[in-house]
Amino acid sequence: MKNYGIWAVLVVVVVMQGCQSHQTSGQTPAFGLLQSKSFAMTPEQFRVAINQKMTLAGLTTLPPLELNNQFFTVGHIAEQQITLEGKVNADGQLTLLRYRSYLVDEKSLRVAMTLIKNTAQVLPPMVSEQDKDNWIEQVMEDAVASPDNFAEKEVQRHIIYSATSQPNGMFEVSYRILN
Repeated sequence: MKNYGIWAVLVVVVVMQGCQSHQTSGQTPAFGLLQSKSFAMTPEQFRVAINQKMTLAGLTTLPPLELNNQFFTVGHIAEQQITLEGKVNADGQLTLLRYRSYLVDEKSLRVAMTLIKNTAQVLPPMVSEQDKDNWIEQVMEDAVASPDNFAEKEVQRHIIYSATSQPNGMFEVSYRILN
């Protein structure tokens, strides 16, 4: 039932902001996260994990993630206006993942929500997928309800989930490690 709530919230956001078309060019040990200040996985490990989930959902998989000065970008995921941005630390471990999406129709909404939830499920901390789903849904709902259109939650020490709903129709969700 809770899934219907987040879908309804996002549909309301899309309707309120208009369907604008816009082109865009167990737990993980806290010691390991604190010591490396990362999600303790490389972009390739993330890509393999998310692609497994995307294949199960019947969606297009991500291509290899090419780093450029510790950053990577993948645009037009599943032929939608969805972009994934990421950052790694000096050791090549992920410290930031961010999705930006213009939710222009039901398909873009479905793809974005699948990516957002599956990303939360494959990243540390190692807690139940249901807990991670609840955390990311709450952050997105809070962002939509906030007068600032922004919300964030520290889901575990140094791990932050955040969401932004912008007036131009862009919805952004981030997973990051505090420095």
